[in-house]
Amino acid sequence: MTRIETLVASLAAAFPAGEAKVTVALSEVTAVVPRTRLHETMRALRDRSELAFETLLDVCGVDYSAYGNGAYEGPRYAVVYHLLSLAYNARLRVR
Repeated sequence: MTRIETLVASLAAAFPAGEAKVTVALSEVTAVVPRTRLHETMRALRDRSELAFETLLDVCGVDYSAYGNGAYEGPRYAVVYHLLSLAYNARLRVR
């Protein structure tokens, strides 16, 4: 099992359906989390031993108003967090 497959499996086990939508694109893992569950999810990503995302690399805002030539349907703004697990040499994007 690759590192990415292991990470996706660990995320699926940690967050039952509906708590986080996990996708992989271009060898990057993204977890989309409902705004109401952000604090608890970020705490779990840090504290669960099988995840151990103890480093916050970056926080940025995204404006989707011109994304996909205006075809994007969803909230206009998003906050994106980039996390690093030194223990597992893994990166995760949380939106």
